Amino acid sequence: MKLNYTFKLFKCMVVAVVACFASALYAQTPKWEKIHDFPGTNDFFITKTGNLLMADLLFDWNTYATYGGIYISKDKGETWTKTGAKDYCYNYFIENDEYIFAAAGACRVARSNDGGETWEMLSYQNQVVDVLGEENLEYALAYSMAIYDDKLFVGDFTGGGIVYSADNGETWVATDVETLKFDAGKGGKTKELQADKKDTRFVENIYNMMVYNGDLYAFGTYCVFKYLPETNSWETLDINSNFMAVGTIYEGKLCTGRSVPNFDSGTPFIVTLDENGVWGKLGYHATADYDCNIRAMHSDGSALYIGMQTKGFHYTQDSGYNWECVNEGLPYNEGDFTPMRIKTDAEYIYLAAYSQDNNSGLYRLAKKDLNLVDAISDVNDNSGDVKFDGAQLKFGASTQSAAVYDMSGRLVLRTAGNNVNVNHLNSGAYLYKAVQNGKSVCGKFMKK
Repeated sequence: MKLNYTFKLFKCMVVAVVACFASALYAQTPKWEKIHDFPGTNDFFITKTGNLLMADLLFDWNTYATYGGIYISKDKGETWTKTGAKDYCYNYFIENDEYIFAAAGACRVARSNDGGETWEMLSYQNQVVDVLGEENLEYALAYSMAIYDDKLFVGDFTGGGIVYSADNGETWVATDVETLKFDAGKGGKTKELQADKKDTRFVENIYNMMVYNGDLYAFGTYCVFKYLPETNSWETLDINSNFMAVGTIYEGKLCTGRSVPNFDSGTPFIVTLDENGVWGKLGYHATADYDCNIRAMHSDGSALYIGMQTKGFHYTQDSGYNWECVNEGLPYNEGDFTPMRIKTDAEYIYLAAYSQDNNSGLYRLAKKDLNLVDAISDVNDNSGDVKFDGAQLKFGASTQSAAVYDMSGRLVLRTAGNNVNVNHLNSGAYLYKAVQNGKSVCGKFMKK
């Protein structure tokens, strides 16, 4: 009886919070604001100190004095200053405990030890020259980076392979490039090469790298690779990448999206990898028709955000079963508009986007204007079909999945069944979330 009373008390608290939250929420329509123009928007980053960084891609070398390079804002985007970093087409920012790194063209990586205010240039040309050739080094382009085993990994988009540095870019080591090759001759795709008896194996173009569950993964145009530290080589996984260029960690799973149009209804919208090494898919598609062209993806624990090429900005808070579209203020109907990066802080969602129609730049949306929740603690508690006996959360037969989080929003349990055994958890308050008939069922409970 005491357990049931405690459980009901928590439910009432959640409902009260949601009532106040919802009344304030719908007083205004969520709308994006453009906070700065960047004619060649290429990437965006929020440093640990709160600085905002933008990479503005230089297309016309004659305009270097005006555009290109890396810009910094120390006042949440109100004002911007161009740093002294020479423009090398920066594609990706990452930060460890000592430096911020920016992946660039011509086998260059820039690094900063003062929050992005000043930069020094590094190079891994010597590690890829035998693969690319001296004449092609200036055309090389690094698209992604990852921090794995205290090493900085850099993936080359132009067939240079993947290199790493264990000393913050001072020296570099090439990983086994042979294990990053794919056979373009399979399926008769390159019959002219086969007829000429030429090598049909090529080094993959690396779009994206992610660390998950103690492993490093690299995503190419066609293949997905897993790093093997013991041999400094790569294992090709039985997963069709098809331009898996964006990814994030959401609800304890690696999630990755394809940055290319795909209207095949059999192709998963978002591909997932769970802690058991099982590949799957996330929820349903965000739009009425199929187009898997996701150009930006991010999660902050509250939601999964995606920026699509033509279908707009969407977010989900229930494993993809329901999606919200927020396009007000974004120029999706004014021509080509490409999301490049999504990032969040405590107050805003930021969207960096490129457009050829004078719409390139940095946009932001106030989190308070969305139907967002802090982890899942403020979600409407409509959990009539759930019981707690002190050891198990028992959900109704219509439950597709269920999960338990600690009060910080960290996932501690997940199941595909109806019941969640919480007997081994420490005493304290927890959050639960289940998906029943495609709807999210959330609340709190107390483990004695």
